[in-house]
Amino acid sequence: MTELDITVSEFGRYRLVSLRGEIDITNSDRLRDRIAMAITTATGGLVIDLAEVRFCDASGLRALVLSHRRAHDRALPLQIAGAVGPVARILDLMGFSQAWPVHADVAGAVRKLDALLESDPGERTCPAV
Repeated sequence: MTELDITVSEFGRYRLVSLRGEIDITNSDRLRDRIAMAITTATGGLVIDLAEVRFCDASGLRALVLSHRRAHDRALPLQIAGAVGPVARILDLMGFSQAWPVHADVAGAVRKLDALLESDPGERTCPAV
């Protein structure tokens, strides 16, 4: 089994899901379930931090898309942060960076959430993918 550490924590008024390792078919269901739980309990917004993810296959992308849809359905703003190297490349190639914001770091994602929470409620989530 490929190693993936998933840490869910509070980051100010937001929920932060920090990932470390590789996302693939052996752990993508667990990832999807942990993010779903974070979405259910989050109140202000959610950041998924990919800074320490070295690899993400199609099942990992699917988990991220399903998580994004779940957050969108709950009108919960979700931001992606820290994607670098091969992970950033696959997100870009698959068009994710056009559909949802991918921030350089957690601080950038939090600034976006702060701005969204100050905006019109109809503008708080990204378009559904």
